[in-house]
Amino acid sequence: MVGPCLFWVRRTWLSAPTTLPRLPREKALSAAYKTKPPLSNLTYALMVPSVSSSLRRALRVARNRLGSLSRRNRVVRRILAGGNNARLVLRDNVLPVRSDPNLVVFASFSGRSVAGSPLAIYEHLLSDPAHSSLRFVWAVRDSSHTLPDAPLIDNDRTTTLRYGSREFCRAMRAAGVWVSSTTMPEHIRRRPQQRYVQTWHGTPLKKLGRDIPADAAKVSSHDFARRYRHDAKRMTHLLSSSPFTSRVFASAFSLDELGKLDILREVGNPRNDRLVAAASLPRPEQVRLRDQLRDQIGLPLDATVVLYAPTWRDTVKPSARGYGYDVSLDLEQLRESWGRDVVIAFRAHYLMTAHLGEEMREYVIDVSHIPDVNDLLLSSDALITDYSSVFFDFALLGRPMYFYVPDLDHYAGSARGLYLDSAELPGPVVRTNADLAATPPPGQRDSDDYTAFLERFATWDDGAASRRLIAQVWRDTIAS
Repeated sequence: MVGPCLFWVRRTWLSAPTTLPRLPREKALSAAYKTKPPLSNLTYALMVPSVSSSLRRALRVARNRLGSLSRRNRVVRRILAGGNNARLVLRDNVLPVRSDPNLVVFASFSGRSVAGSPLAIYEHLLSDPAHSSLRFVWAVRDSSHTLPDAPLIDNDRTTTLRYGSREFCRAMRAAGVWVSSTTMPEHIRRRPQQRYVQTWHGTPLKKLGRDIPADAAKVSSHDFARRYRHDAKRMTHLLSSSPFTSRVFASAFSLDELGKLDILREVGNPRNDRLVAAASLPRPEQVRLRDQLRDQIGLPLDATVVLYAPTWRDTVKPSARGYGYDVSLDLEQLRESWGRDVVIAFRAHYLMTAHLGEEMREYVIDVSHIPDVNDLLLSSDALITDYSSVFFDFALLGRPMYFYVPDLDHYAGSARGLYLDSAELPGPVVRTNADLAATPPPGQRDSDDYTAFLERFATWDDGAASRRLIAQVWRDTIAS
């Protein structure tokens, strides 16, 4: 009974227009800074034409009860997920589509942004006359929130489609190449002649996939190991920026068990090409770039900007807005110690919704809706984080980093697990507000030397990752 009923259920955003309007850059940047994300893109609605109001009410009650059961009962949740997956398989894998080897599909953070390594690869392809025959599809979720940098993809060769829509899935089936920074919809099968480039979204510190301890994985509703393994079966290229990352990915994605170690492409991280190029500029040019980005984002030009970028906690029960996070860092105490010219730029993880107190608004600027984290890294004088992999990228700029980890024992032990010991992190590791406030502020710290750290964790990040990857992918595509 459950299976047939699922054919009446679909996501409301699938019924909306799937080609999204593009925004002027000025309005888009304002939207990125001010607009909050929608409450949910996962609201379900019954597609019940021409039935009585009483039947509609009964079906609505049944739907709500099933939804409530699925949140509380893992078995019901798996049954519903299996039924929904079967519906999607029938919808998106049965009807034939005409293949188009010159079509490339891009997705960054499952359509939540137009950024990261997919954007870096896209920009190189778009500007290279050798690839002028290619056409592109960008998957997005919401135009007002996802496309603040719309001019980057506002051209005749690029189309935007709603992530997960029927048209997007048809584009995936037809395309010659997929490029994504997170796992792609599970039900879409990759044809043998297609290429799937998985860029991932950073050097891993938190344990991933198969490496997450079994007892820790119970705190999350996600079956990480299964999802990573399934996605790895479809990958043809999995990017790595160092031998360390290659070893982690081989284990986390079960590449050793699948016999797919050959899909590891040790070319570097394309999104870091921009950081490497900026770090090589003369100091006056770096300051000019920093001020230009601060002006666009809305950060003060004459302040010491400290980017605070904590990661998400999958031990926290998610809501419609995402995984919750209460900011425990005493930012007022930090300003009193480090100086009143310090401004905190707060960046929440894309899966997270954070709660900033009203008293923080004076000296904390929420930059969570700026899509490209590189803009924030280049705008900041220092970084405070916990377990976010963003610090691997920030090290390329040679600027101070601080690690505020009040829950280190829990997170590294029973919650998620880490690939590095805290002693290996490239900066002060503190557990209390007082200890962080007592550390030297960015302007008074000794010069940071990350040479050995970068040799270990950013071995192939030399500014040419995008070019190397493109040469490999399109050489393989033409050869096939």
